[in-house]
Amino acid sequence: MPDPSVETCKHQILMALKIEFEDNGEYVWRVGQTMTVKGKEVLEVLSVSADGGELIKIFSEIKNMPMVSPPPKVCRWFGDHARFIVANLNY
Repeated sequence: MPDPSVETCKHQILMALKIEFEDNGEYVWRVGQTMTVKGKEVLEVLSVSADGGELIKIFSEIKNMPMVSPPPKVCRWFGDHARFIVANLNY
């Protein structure tokens, strides 16, 4: 049974890590950029979508993240998983 906190986005072209917030705001981050989402803002994260180098970075730095098999080209996490990714990636 698929993990409900993970959604695959087969038709979405992203090539980045997109952070969506509860207030409908969003922030796009790419490997090599400075992450400016910190502190209390992390608690407002609703979801994270990633592909390409950003998805590879998530899986290389954060072990045991929920994932469907086979791995999709784009993956999206919600709630605590999304907040954990934003708070724990070494940018």
